[in-house]
Amino acid sequence: MSAGALLYHFRSKEELTIEILKHAGDRQRELFDELRERDDLPAGEVCRTVWRVIGAPKSRALFRLFFEVYGLALIDPHRFPGFFPGAIENWLGFLAKPFERGGMSVDEARVRATIVLANFRGYLLDICATNDDERVGRAVELWIASWT
Repeated sequence: MSAGALLYHFRSKEELTIEILKHAGDRQRELFDELRERDDLPAGEVCRTVWRVIGAPKSRALFRLFFEVYGLALIDPHRFPGFFPGAIENWLGFLAKPFERGGMSVDEARVRATIVLANFRGYLLDICATNDDERVGRAVELWIASWT
């Protein structure tokens, strides 16, 4: 597709970038559809499964773009309108479900999901910067084991 055709469908490069990231996030969460349906999986197992997908080397380019846009959107939120709701709310809703199924209130589950999301993003920043899969993977497992 030509640059002109892209600009016809999207008003700006930023709008196109947000759409790419939104679509990628939707596709990632679709990979986890089975997890949404399973009432028997505790939150720790859900997190391990999520990490295996998002922490995979093939996901690095996407997350490097994600973190670049995240930083730019912090500086100028109007440049990337709608970025933060998709980057935060969609994941909080998804990550809160296993905690709710485990008996937590909706509010408490969202707080726990916030902890999970923040940790995942920290581990992803580390792994994008270092490509140290072994160390970061061990840290993720130790973190999950500490609260399960």
